Amino acid sequence: MDSDFEENFFYRFSNNYPGYDFACLEKLKICKVPMLYYKDHIPDLEQCNIHGEDDVVDAATLNVRNDYATKMLLLFYPFRENHDLPLFEDRWKFFCEAHERGSLYWDSTRIMQNIQDVQNSKKIVSKQESFEVSSGVDSEFDAEQDMNCEMDANDDENHEISMKTF
Repeated sequence: MDSDFEENFFYRFSNNYPGYDFACLEKLKICKVPMLYYKDHIPDLEQCNIHGEDDVVDAATLNVRNDYATKMLLLFYPFRENHDLPLFEDRWKFFCEAHERGSLYWDSTRIMQNIQDVQNSKKIVSKQESFEVSSGVDSEFDAEQDMNCEMDANDDENHEISMKTF
C-alpha cells in the first residue's frame, strides 16, 4: 500500500520529547502567518523606552523590557531547553545581543515591526471617537434629529435670504 507520507516534509522531534511516538512537524508548501494567542498581551515597544539609557531606566520599564524580550525570544530564538534562555531579569540584554548577532529568525525584524504596527493602529483615535470624547455626545445620535436640524438650518437660511430681498 502506497503512503502519502513524504519524509522530506515532516520533521521528527528528538527521542526524549514526550510526544515523539505520535507527533511531528510538517513543512507547509506555502507560508502562513500564525495566530498568536497569549494569556497577556505583547508589550508595546514604546513602553520599553528603547531610546533611553539602560542605567537610568526605572524598575517598571525594566520589567516591560524583559516581558517583551521573553515573548520575542519564544517566537524567534531557536532554543531547545529552558536553560538556553537566561533568567527573566537578563532577557532584555540577551534579546538585544541575539538580535545584533543575527541569532533570531531571519525575518524576525519584519514580523516584530508588523506586531508593533498593530499596537500603533490601536492608538489611532477616529474622528467619531474624538468628537464623542471632546463633546460628550453619544455616537447613537438620532438620525431623525439630525435631519430636523438640517431642515431648521435651511429654513433659517431661506428666511435670511427672503428678508434681504425686501
